[in-house]
Amino acid sequence: MPIEHLVVLMLENRSFDHILGFYRPAPGGQAPAGLTGNESNAFDPFATSGPGSERVAVSRWAGEDGYITDPGPQHEHADAMVNLFGTESPAPGAEPTNAGFLSRYASLDVGGQPLARDLAARVMGCFDTAVQLPALQALAESFVILDHWFSSLPGPTWPNRFFAHCATSGGHFESPTDPEAAWSVSCSGGDSRFGMPTIFESLAAAGRDFRVYYHDIPQALALSRLHAYRERFFHYTAFVRDAQAGTLPAYTFIEPAYFAVPVLGLAANDMHPSHDVRRGDALIADVYGALRASPLWASSALLVLWDEHGGFYDHVPPPMAVCPDAASDQSSFDFRRLGVRVPALLASPWVDKGVVDSSVYDHASIPATVKAIFGTKGFLSKRDAAATPFESLFCRAQPRMDTPLVLPSLSGAKPPTDRPMSGKPISDNGAQLVAMAASLPGLATAEQGANDVARAVMNVARYLDV
Repeated sequence: MPIEHLVVLMLENRSFDHILGFYRPAPGGQAPAGLTGNESNAFDPFATSGPGSERVAVSRWAGEDGYITDPGPQHEHADAMVNLFGTESPAPGAEPTNAGFLSRYASLDVGGQPLARDLAARVMGCFDTAVQLPALQALAESFVILDHWFSSLPGPTWPNRFFAHCATSGGHFESPTDPEAAWSVSCSGGDSRFGMPTIFESLAAAGRDFRVYYHDIPQALALSRLHAYRERFFHYTAFVRDAQAGTLPAYTFIEPAYFAVPVLGLAANDMHPSHDVRRGDALIADVYGALRASPLWASSALLVLWDEHGGFYDHVPPPMAVCPDAASDQSSFDFRRLGVRVPALLASPWVDKGVVDSSVYDHASIPATVKAIFGTKGFLSKRDAAATPFESLFCRAQPRMDTPLVLPSLSGAKPPTDRPMSGKPISDNGAQLVAMAASLPGLATAEQGANDVARAVMNVARYLDV
């Protein structure tokens, strides 16, 4: 196997069509399963006449459109079920129609009123990738688009990220409450609410190194088993340094900046809807540039993907899935349906240029691929045992010599500010991360930070001895 270093960058809350639906390949490249421009949703997915039957078609953004979406669309489990089935409780055996994205966003309460219809239509808006997201465009043109990568369940950030690390969410399909997020780090080993075995432990048992590089608060710390490996968490600046020095581990997981905290000089680049997407595109360019310039590039691969769809429209119904374990089987959601499709791109000198792979993947394909590449023992769950690994894409007899040295990116991202419409300076995911970080040992005092987020970020740095 030519790959000795696998790097995964997981961003936030965007669907495939929203990011790549209007992507068009360079001459000679393959086109993914994107948009025709005729796809649409109605304000009421079950209405056949009247105001509710009014339809909104997908649209291609231009200029400054779409860089910040505030308030962000709803994307908890119930919201995703409405997106897919038109109802929170579909009948047994119902097939998804992907007809409920507009209706769910239009129902959002903003100051006691539903979201205005012209604002609700933004959930059907999609980027002009070539103009608005140049790093992504270049990455897609130069490497592989995996156009049937689905989130692991219809739902939010935390359980979907758990699937990337554990091939299960331990039966959880909703965001934790802030107290639950805090409790997640107050137990050790497998006693925590989030004590599932991880791919990181499998790598350690196989004698393979791993590291988690983060910007402010790593969500992976919610997994209590990883606290035994906290010396393998590093600030993102160390990734650039380690890539340059040729000391990257076998497996690297990169977490973006989830917070905009001017007092700490933090500007969120996670692509969460309330944050400027240009910063996320620039992060992709930065990660790729650091890896491409590394002496390890000839034996490396970079997977860029998103954890879940964030409530944005996608037209491809997700397929059925394997229930991962007993904890999932005992849940009120049966875990036998994947979530909404998300963007995923794979870069390496060992993959062909301008390729589209339409194999079905979900986040459990990450531990499945780690096992295939690095020879870890056993599977974490039934889900990664059944998942398709992507190592077969490293199919060349010789590495390519024409991979770009850098990716273009835009400047002009707006400075971090509070969000006056939503009234939330941080996202729900951010609130849960703050609650988790506040429960770590060594909490910074009020004098050391200007607000709760700043104190939580400082607490993480102290705990991880950064």
